[in-house]
Amino acid sequence: MYNYLVKFFRNVTMSFFTAICVIALAGVTCRDGIMKVSSFYVQGGISFSAVFELLLLSSLLALCNLLLDKPTVFPAMRLTYKIILRIAVVMMLILPFIYVCRWFPVDDHAAWIGFVVCFLLSFSAATLLSVYATRRKDREYQKLLEAYKAKKEERKK
Repeated sequence: MYNYLVKFFRNVTMSFFTAICVIALAGVTCRDGIMKVSSFYVQGGISFSAVFELLLLSSLLALCNLLLDKPTVFPAMRLTYKIILRIAVVMMLILPFIYVCRWFPVDDHAAWIGFVVCFLLSFSAATLLSVYATRRKDREYQKLLEAYKAKKEERKK
């Protein structure tokens, strides 16, 4: 239970921190243009309501990731299908926030295209980093297993 709580709060913190940094950078680089179309920004800063909306979304995403990462949930599902499922879950969580919280105008096609492009790029980067980390750990475990087998063979002789 303790490990799940640590993982949950680590995921909330990473997601929330990343979102706040991206929104702050967008506000600094786009300034007046972005303040007119997004509810995140008020009088030169990020609104309190936007901060709490992001915290709630980060918490929901962390909870979903915690559930999807459990080995007992979809144990025989291929990694590709798990990634597709994760994309669908994340989209189902983000879309209501965009609409209800008015993060950007829902009738603006350019905003939706930008959202989809940014979402897919960031999700692809996160997936690639995850696959890289998994393969690196797998190589380490293979080396340890080979060393263990070699020691076991030496003991038999």
